[in-house]
Amino acid sequence: TDPAMSTTATYDVVVGSRGLSARTTSGTGVHVSILSDLKLDASVSVDRDMATGPYGLTYVWACSLFDGVQTDPCRDANDEELVLPGTAAITLPAGTLSETVGAAYQFTVTVSKAGRSPASRTVPVTVVLELLPLVEVSTAQGIFEADGWRTINAGDKLLLTSTCDITPNVRQWRFSPSIDLSTEWMGQSTAELLKGEGGHTLVPGTLYTVTHSCTADGIEGTSSLEVYVNQPPIGGSCSI
Repeated sequence: TDPAMSTTATYDVVVGSRGLSARTTSGTGVHVSILSDLKLDASVSVDRDMATGPYGLTYVWACSLFDGVQTDPCRDANDEELVLPGTAAITLPAGTLSETVGAAYQFTVTVSKAGRSPASRTVPVTVVLELLPLVEVSTAQGIFEADGWRTINAGDKLLLTSTCDITPNVRQWRFSPSIDLSTEWMGQSTAELLKGEGGHTLVPGTLYTVTHSCTADGIEGTSSLEVYVNQPPIGGSCSI
């Protein structure tokens, strides 16, 4: 090596932004009784460029309803246009909304932050007359995607947790597309469903809807979330 000789190279590094992610604890939708409070929570939303919170987000909620002809803002049981607070979590007292007839109420939360593009998440809400168990399903495993589902690898550990606001007579987990829960899985009739590492029941490239039901005195309440099983890259070319 000749110390009198040198060379210089310049590289441009462009750092992209992952953006905001609007998230709720409501899974794929909410079924609630007209006799119960409706609670929607978007406090799990994040700025994906920050490792931890607080993220400094602002929240705007809106509700719309399709009547078969057009989409209009939601109205309460007194036929007044629904006004929602600008908070991460909102609660509508029992009786605020009328029973759902046809299409579900569409509650959309938009999260924003100065200098960033906003992100939105919509939760369908179905209101029924009978008193339903209120159920919530969650998991901490996987990567939360912008479309609302969790992405995991087929061999990953997966722990699904549910809550029910009353003590149910029967609990049940089910997958769509269906899978065999009698092998590899523990807790099929409990509040927690666990699959350890490894196994072959989850098919790569498949988006599963996971539903937990609580049944009390013959009345069933359900909640669902979506889990996508990552598929290894295929095709293309490789050169060395």
